[in-house]
Amino acid sequence: MYWLLLFLSVSYWYCLPVASTRIFGYTEFRGYDFLLIGLAACLLYNQWGRVRDFFQTDKPGYWLVRFCLWASVMATVSVIWHACHANLSMAGVTVMDLFHLWGFLLGYAAFRMYLRTREQCLRLLDVFLVVGIIEATIICLQSLHIVPIFWSSLYRKYGPMVFSGTLGMNRALPGHVMILLFAVAFTYACNWRAIGHWRMIVAIIAAVVSVSGIMVSGSRTAWSTFLVFIVVTFFNRRLALPAMVFVGGVAAIFLATAPDALTDRGREMFEYRLSSKLERVQGDEVLDHFQAVDAGRYKIWMSAITTFIEKPWVIPCGVGFIGYNRLDTRGSAHNIFLTLIGELGVIGLFLYLMWFRELWRRGNDLLIKQRLRTGVRTHFFCPTGVKPLLACLSFSLLGGEILYVYRPSFAFLGMFLFICAVMTHPTLVSASSALRQSAPPKVSAYRRAGHGAKRCDTVRGIKQANWPRRLFEIRKNYAITSKPFHKA
Repeated sequence: MYWLLLFLSVSYWYCLPVASTRIFGYTEFRGYDFLLIGLAACLLYNQWGRVRDFFQTDKPGYWLVRFCLWASVMATVSVIWHACHANLSMAGVTVMDLFHLWGFLLGYAAFRMYLRTREQCLRLLDVFLVVGIIEATIICLQSLHIVPIFWSSLYRKYGPMVFSGTLGMNRALPGHVMILLFAVAFTYACNWRAIGHWRMIVAIIAAVVSVSGIMVSGSRTAWSTFLVFIVVTFFNRRLALPAMVFVGGVAAIFLATAPDALTDRGREMFEYRLSSKLERVQGDEVLDHFQAVDAGRYKIWMSAITTFIEKPWVIPCGVGFIGYNRLDTRGSAHNIFLTLIGELGVIGLFLYLMWFRELWRRGNDLLIKQRLRTGVRTHFFCPTGVKPLLACLSFSLLGGEILYVYRPSFAFLGMFLFICAVMTHPTLVSASSALRQSAPPKVSAYRRAGHGAKRCDTVRGIKQANWPRRLFEIRKNYAITSKPFHKA
């Protein structure tokens, strides 16, 4: 099973079609489609009970499986509608997108269930970084016209200035995948004591080439999303210093090693995608400047809101999975929240937000539990890049549906679930016995004298030095009286 998961994680990088057999109007099948079929067969044939128990205990999986169930119900509505209108092509697309949604969900469950050791998790992340370095190098070479474009003439509508390697031709996909690569590299850098020196070197190389890939991707959404990732890490109290050191080092290495042709291509892409459009703005309003670079998103959003006002019956349940084109010929609202309301209603939006909320909460839960249990901090693998990644993708979802199963996004949802499943895996966050023995917990003289123990046990892992700032939250959440604090 481990090798199947390894091949699946690598297959997410290869979005080029491997088969073109026409089945109900769907003509492009990719490598991960066949791997997902094999994985689903393995899990559902003789592991159904274990899979069911996993989704009952795993909180993000609990909400995601309910989102998939609701999407299945609404997909039935879409398929019936397309069949009544003799549109078998869209019916086939709906069924395949639903298959991808369930397949990525089962892949997430398999990564959580079948990775049993710390080294297995680290090897998968190592492979992710190495393949990402190769992919980013191909993208940069394509931007310099050294390597040809791999995609067929079917995707020429995206224009000549699209460099995506084996990823999707939509500019947003390669740009956001490079952000995933940078997030994993940043997490490695923050855990250099736990991963070793050679992995740290790989992480630095991956961060440098990912910045290059983001620069030449030409995706304005990816540029702004990457900026949000940096800002979030800088304003996080625990991540600010390591983020400044890491980002500064990566920037210095990039400026010292990047060839002039690559930086010129990045400058040309910036002029082509941003500066030249802003120079043609006539008014001085912020909205005028935004509309100059938003690719028509503002009008699409206003059209979606107007549609919901005129057709309020759509809001509770939507019109059907992958059925937004029945509301608007543009195909989507370019905003995940509006799109979900249009397709799955507020029910689907609620389930989606609950899944995202549980992913957000998981970023700290395992870390707090492990620090409380062992007292060792420096040798744990801390998923430091998960929360900044979720924050920046939340911003990106305002302008697109990158965490959905629309075809231009291809396998990004599966790749994102893979990263979340592995980087927050309990066997990776927990330290091994050898590391625990090599770094015994440090106890201050104040604690050895017997002071402060009552406070530390009651606060459940909150640092003792933080209690004056957290006094209100402590009293509210844990019903602690102020008497022990007056003694200090």
